[in-house]
Amino acid sequence: MNARHLQAAQFAVLAGTAAVCPLVFSRWTFDVFNITELTVLWLGVVIAAALRLATLFAGDRPSLPGLWPAVACYIGVLTLTAFTSRAPVVSFFGNYGRFGGLATSLAVIALAWMLWERIAGRPDRQHLLVLSLACSSLAGAAYLIVQELGVDTVEWLQPDGLSPNHSPGLLGNSNFSGAHVAMGVGPTVWLAVRASGRARIFWMGTLAVVLAGVAVSQSRGALLATAVTLLVAASLVRLGLRRLALAAAVAVALLGVVALATSNNGVSDLVDPTTSDERVDLWNVALRGAPDHLILGGGPDLYLVTFTEHAGSELEGVFADEPHNVILDHLDGSGLLGAAAWLAVLGATAATARRAPRELAAPWLLLGVAYLVQAMVSIDAVPLLLWAWVAVAGLAGAAAPSPPPPKRSRVGVMGIGAAAVLALVGCAFVVQPFRADMAYRRAIEASNAGDTVAARIQLRQAIDRYPWEPRYHARLGLELWGALDLSDPDQAAAVRAPLLDALDLFPDDPSANAWLAGVDARVAAIAASEPAGE
Repeated sequence: MNARHLQAAQFAVLAGTAAVCPLVFSRWTFDVFNITELTVLWLGVVIAAALRLATLFAGDRPSLPGLWPAVACYIGVLTLTAFTSRAPVVSFFGNYGRFGGLATSLAVIALAWMLWERIAGRPDRQHLLVLSLACSSLAGAAYLIVQELGVDTVEWLQPDGLSPNHSPGLLGNSNFSGAHVAMGVGPTVWLAVRASGRARIFWMGTLAVVLAGVAVSQSRGALLATAVTLLVAASLVRLGLRRLALAAAVAVALLGVVALATSNNGVSDLVDPTTSDERVDLWNVALRGAPDHLILGGGPDLYLVTFTEHAGSELEGVFADEPHNVILDHLDGSGLLGAAAWLAVLGATAATARRAPRELAAPWLLLGVAYLVQAMVSIDAVPLLLWAWVAVAGLAGAAAPSPPPPKRSRVGVMGIGAAAVLALVGCAFVVQPFRADMAYRRAIEASNAGDTVAARIQLRQAIDRYPWEPRYHARLGLELWGALDLSDPDQAAAVRAPLLDALDLFPDDPSANAWLAGVDARVAAIAASEPAGE
């Protein structure tokens, strides 16, 4: 097999992973969106890495972008903070439902590095990658509009069983879905400007749909990101002043009209200060908790603990596992070192962008700007973080010189065999969290139906498939609590065991701590109520 064919296949896998990751969900699992997106990410990285391994046997040696020292420093700091955190297992794999731990960061950076290798100095592939992201954004916007029109065949509900206030989109949350669509505005503008004739009409229509999708999401972070992206695009795109002013006016008018038309309470819904005030309160919690672990942080993806320890009365009744600000998230999880390393990556990326041709760098710069704007008020959901690093790879690729013509080397049986083994073993491993969550969903369904025996069986299956998830252990303890006789010391110990397992993995988990305290209080009450001498 020719090495060039493997390289092309690897690029297709990487571009497809970036485009598909924000669009997937599965009703087979309890975590309908996040675990599904993470599984797609991991599968894409494993398959692309297997293809990369095969090309090594054909003499395709690895190369690194110029900003690699900053990225390597960032990886080193994240690794150090993960293994010195308050809950190393959670910091490595990520808190359930967010999965913002070290494993996700490494997977995203690995994908960006492999993508850079395939697009460095290749404007044709960079164009294809921009095209894939724009189509992904279009699909996300179209689904938001379908939901707003009330013709969605899937009924989405919040955890409390109520319908969401705004269309949740394909990411299950209006803020995340709006951010995904907003990040596609820049690539779509770039494609529209470069096109001509009917192609330009198509991309202008696509841009209108994307803008409408942002407006329908009602996400103020996405609306702000879109407005800033359009302003930056105006300075990058070479159009006549009158045409540019007309295009910007139409875009802003479309955003405003659709946003107001789809708002439940008109302007008051968009300017309601309640959410903004809550964001500020969450930021203050992160700042109050920062001195506790100032240098290395408390551990990636552990803001939940900081919130439990430092939230004041102004946040009574609020549950938060993220500070809704990417720099404060780094400060809380990785301390001053982590925040500085993240800023160093931004600085190195900006320096790289200055060396890239303006036309090639434009879509990636716009993508990165949209990410940064929305990330200042939102969460690093897996697809959004992935697109941020794709923007880094795109800028580095645009700044790279044209590579030499690829060799017509053939990959032998040994290379193909090694790649196949890596792909099979890797895929079998990375799908285990998804399979475990399938069992977790069945356990929840059985528990709700009153079948506690089936619930316990499914929970043990979830733990067997993915023993590093504290939530599965804690839930098993909760199920046993309701089924066993706590007056029997052996049965009380059986209830406490999975709760203690959860606390071994996540020592400060507030729910597991609360349940364990409840078990101990119940056991003590039973002991105190027994007649003397028995």
